[in-house]
Order: sequence, then C-alpha cells, then structure tokens
Amino acid sequence: MRNQEEGRSTLCWSDTENLRNWQDNLNLTTETHSMLTVAGWNIMLGIAHRYQMAFPTLLPLSYNRNNIRFRHTTAQRSQGSIRAFADGLFGWNAFERVVFEAVPEQDLLLRVSYLDVTIFQVN
Repeated sequence: MRNQEEGRSTLCWSDTENLRNWQDNLNLTTETHSMLTVAGWNIMLGIAHRYQMAFPTLLPLSYNRNNIRFRHTTAQRSQGSIRAFADGLFGWNAFERVVFEAVPEQDLLLRVSYLDVTIFQVN
C-alpha cells in the first residue's frame, strides 16, 4: 500500500482499495477447508455446460445410466463437484437422478497418491 501511495506501484488505485478493504473469510476453518465452495459449484456447472456444447453427442441433454458413468473420490469437494457437473449437464437437481459409482477402497483411477506408487513398481 505504501508503494502505491508513494507512486512506486503498477497497481491501479481500485486494486489498491480492494486490497485495503479485503477481509479474511472467517468461514474458512480447518474443518471446512476441503469443502466445495459456492464458487467451485458454479465453476463445475459452467465446465459441464461448455463440455456439453463442445461434445453434444458425447454428453447429451438427458441422463441415461447406460451411457454415462460418474465416479468421484471420498472427499466432500469431489462429491460436490460431480453433483454440480451432473446439474450442469442435465439441469437443476439432476444429480438426484444420477447413479454415482461406489468409491472403491483402493481407488487406482482417481485417488493415487505418491504413497501408492509402490503398487506400480515392477520387481
């Protein structure tokens, strides 16, 4: 802020004011840090819309369990993201009609951490 006031900044005044008036998000805690936010939900809706526009034969407007499979991890934000994606594809609350695959105990498709790489090593 001082650099802006002394003319040594490339930030415009409105950005400086936005930074000066910024407040911490008191709702973000260690318990909620991994949860999907409203902004995250809206982003997933938008991604689904854009994918559907780009690939209309691959992602039709109506849900058919035999044509589309949905899978997520056990993380809340992953579950929320896939629900938002389903809503983006098939309409408001469509996720309630979608069948989501059960999350396997050892998920080698979506949730492989650096700790799990030993399972891929050849002896």
